[in-house]
Amino acid sequence: MIRLNKFKYFAYPMLVCISVQFGCSKFRLKSVSGSAEGIWPQLYKTAARSSCDTLTCSFPLKAQWQNRASSAIGPTIIALDHYVLFGTLDGSLEGYTLEKGESIGKINIRSKVPITCAYLEPYLIALRRTGKGNLICYDLHQAETRWSASVGIIFGEPLIHDSWIFLAAADGRILRVRTADGQISRRARSQARFLASPALLNDVLVVGDDQGVVSAFDASLEPLWQFETGASIRATPVLDEGRIYIGSTDGVFYCLDLLSGESLWQTPVEGRIFHTAAVCDEKIVFGATDHTVYCLDRRSGKIQWTFKSKSVIGTSPVLTKDTAFIGSLDKTFYALDLNTGAQKWKFTAKGRIRSNPIITHNYLLFAAENDYVYCFKLNAW
Repeated sequence: MIRLNKFKYFAYPMLVCISVQFGCSKFRLKSVSGSAEGIWPQLYKTAARSSCDTLTCSFPLKAQWQNRASSAIGPTIIALDHYVLFGTLDGSLEGYTLEKGESIGKINIRSKVPITCAYLEPYLIALRRTGKGNLICYDLHQAETRWSASVGIIFGEPLIHDSWIFLAAADGRILRVRTADGQISRRARSQARFLASPALLNDVLVVGDDQGVVSAFDASLEPLWQFETGASIRATPVLDEGRIYIGSTDGVFYCLDLLSGESLWQTPVEGRIFHTAAVCDEKIVFGATDHTVYCLDRRSGKIQWTFKSKSVIGTSPVLTKDTAFIGSLDKTFYALDLNTGAQKWKFTAKGRIRSNPIITHNYLLFAAENDYVYCFKLNAW
């Protein structure tokens, strides 16, 4: 169902200057190349949230390294050329070298609030879920805080696009923040809270809310349209070739037109959908609470194959040309054949797997609830 958006939007200058104190440790990175292969700068890599790589893989995979963080690792791991960074649930930012897993430092923010991060050269954008001055811009070249801003409670992840940071807040606000100085330049407001993260393609921003409504805005946060699903949306939309792919906790996976919000197809599944899908070529892959990984045809929504794990699927997938990688709360990380769903390989961790996997420079990384981050070398070409 499509309905007109009744959000209000505001354009106003507001620079919030609040100091944030870090511990003694610092990051200083001066050799980030910026090559597309080695940069995974934010949740699901791109602003359109497309977790797909062009590699072809062979198995088994070789364990490269594993390291224990100070606490459970958040949902997002980012890669900056030959470095890996992530936030933890105890409020720390930690980093390692990609090839050897050697520590490059740790930033202790004086708060136990969970923290996440994204990257826009040369800045690390850190977001604490709540608290004063909880959006922080850290200069990786100078190893110092550039600015901080108070943006309210944020359960989702920041979206980096051009020189802007987009945020969906728990109080129903959408914010556009200028990366240069932390100035909030635009706002829109919903009647419902946001628990998911936004996505953006062709200057159309899309996000789902806790009442099950998918909303679209232009890049200035002027409302475009809304579409109602049957229950709360926790998954981030994936935007690709003029279409929106998004699952809802009503147990239905939706394909919508990006410009109009019109429903193109809907596919019901047996479980509720909390995690974001991934799209590669003609396939869409996602997991649900019925312990099942689903693969759909992206044009029709028809189910191509399913794979059953021993527990709820705990992550979004990352796809290559021939493989779907995904983690489960059964403590197992799976590699599935993208064409058939057959299991190619698996790895059993000592904790449930909740952090979303990434692929960078022929390495696969993910984390588990035993506080470990794992790195595997891909046999890829």
